[in-house]
Amino acid sequence: MTGVVLAAHALTPSLSATGNCCDNAVVESFFSTLKREARLEACPSVRALRAAIGDDIDGWYNPHRLHSSLQYQSPLQYETQLLLSDRAA
Repeated sequence: MTGVVLAAHALTPSLSATGNCCDNAVVESFFSTLKREARLEACPSVRALRAAIGDDIDGWYNPHRLHSSLQYQSPLQYETQLLLSDRAA
């Protein structure tokens, strides 16, 4: 069913096959971290859950959480560094 819906919108799935998490290890790691660190189980509604996820990503994960895949910088620090190096080049 999912393949049919994706094809109807001319979209390609990001994973090659069901159960093959190695194709998208960074995203799998992100979702694992989100589930482990964000304390989402206390959300009383879908609306509250969406707000909590957004708050966690924008308030902690991107500006402060250090990532080994980004040379132990936060995503915001890493992006800023890339932008500055592009301007210098």
